[in-house]
Amino acid sequence: MGKLPLETKFRRKELVKEMSDSERRNFDNFRRRMEELGVLAKEEVRGEYRFSNELFRLYVMIESLIAEEGV
Repeated sequence: MGKLPLETKFRRKELVKEMSDSERRNFDNFRRRMEELGVLAKEEVRGEYRFSNELFRLYVMIESLIAEEGV
């Protein structure tokens, strides 16, 4: 998720094709939980989601960078 462009919207289909098998198996539960918490919201187009707040997107990007660098 952290490797997405700086846009607030994304499509599940595009995100899933970049994932490993184990990530794919867990993604829908993760996405559902993020919706319940108000981090993600469904868009009008099926399979399209957006971050409800720009800070959530920024947080995901920062966490992704930290994980890549092993800090």
